[in-house]
Amino acid sequence: MLASWPYLWEAPGRLLDVLHFMSANPTVLPVLFADHIYRAYELPRRYLPFYLVSTLTEVVWPLFVLGCLAAFAKFRKDRRKLAASGLTLAWLVLPVAYTVAVRPPLYDGMRHFLFILPPIFVLTAIAFEFLFERAKPVWINILLVVLAVTPGLVGIFQLHPYEYAYYNQFVSGTGGAFRHYETDYWLTCYKEAVQRFNAEATAPVRLLVHREATVAAPYAAPNVQVLEERGAARTIGSGDFILVNTRANEDRPTFHDAPVILSVGRAGATFCVIKGVP
Repeated sequence: MLASWPYLWEAPGRLLDVLHFMSANPTVLPVLFADHIYRAYELPRRYLPFYLVSTLTEVVWPLFVLGCLAAFAKFRKDRRKLAASGLTLAWLVLPVAYTVAVRPPLYDGMRHFLFILPPIFVLTAIAFEFLFERAKPVWINILLVVLAVTPGLVGIFQLHPYEYAYYNQFVSGTGGAFRHYETDYWLTCYKEAVQRFNAEATAPVRLLVHREATVAAPYAAPNVQVLEERGAARTIGSGDFILVNTRANEDRPTFHDAPVILSVGRAGATFCVIKGVP
């Protein structure tokens, strides 16, 4: 850690400062959650549990519960392995419990908690082992695997290259989550939007980006001038174009009267739009 983190070279004690700062995560970002716009420090306690349930495939949690029961049954006479299973479970439970109890500022789904996913899949692996030991024919094992991976494969097929915006059918998929929860919060739709816009814009044009123009700029053709929209309201006129994402439903109030000429999305969800200023 020390070798790869220059911030600590001058004073290794800064690690404690970082831990203190990030445990509070002082951010005021607006977050769309369950139809409401919250500040990151106002989110309800169910925020992280909701994302754990709704953004993993439907089979994960039944397998996880089965894995916990199977691990206890298999290792209850072996204290060392039972303790290892308990520590694996604690790896998941303690951070979630801390988040629910303390309510630190959160945003972008569970991306800050990806480190708690491994124990979930360790225990689902124990569930698979339990099932395979009892379903001896190979074809049944293959069927179990196919059934387990199919929801994820369907999501990949429907959403590519925006797989990270996946929601399962508990919330009617990504299309059902759209306008109610965040989807493409990393603004990855900018690439596709700008590339498609390049094909339509043959004359020199201005494309003003509502959020993070630097993300869109590398994909613009030479005739497309990419600018920040915020702070430039007085200079925007007829013939200009506005690129705005749907994070926190920002596309609705941003030039709400301007027609949408291009939209990018998948599976019934829109991730960003380009509007033409009349």
